[in-house]
Amino acid sequence: MAKKQHSLGKRLAEKRIEHGKTQAEIAGAAGISTSYFCEIENGKCIPPPRGRLSQLIDAIGFCDAEARELEKLAAEERGLSRNDADLPEDVQTLIRDIRKHANEMNPRFIRGLRAKIREAIS
Repeated sequence: MAKKQHSLGKRLAEKRIEHGKTQAEIAGAAGISTSYFCEIENGKCIPPPRGRLSQLIDAIGFCDAEARELEKLAAEERGLSRNDADLPEDVQTLIRDIRKHANEMNPRFIRGLRAKIREAIS
């Protein structure tokens, strides 16, 4: 995972510190372990799925506009495009898996799969 100047973990840490909260407080409020939250903040793991990310966003106290931006940033860090952030979690996982194994797949199969996905989410 590429470390970015404005990575998800860095943004979470900055806002958490700005609000005077500890990692343990945020982790407890979001229902995750402190060590897992530490890994998220330090960019040592793939960003959590949308539901878990929403719990972190709420626990830290981001506004709606910031939350939407964080969801897009998390999608990017999961290997998706920013536009994929609004897709259902199962579709995001499917897209990530396809990208990971695209070199091993028949191009005709990938084109057909793209068409089916577009049809399913339209």
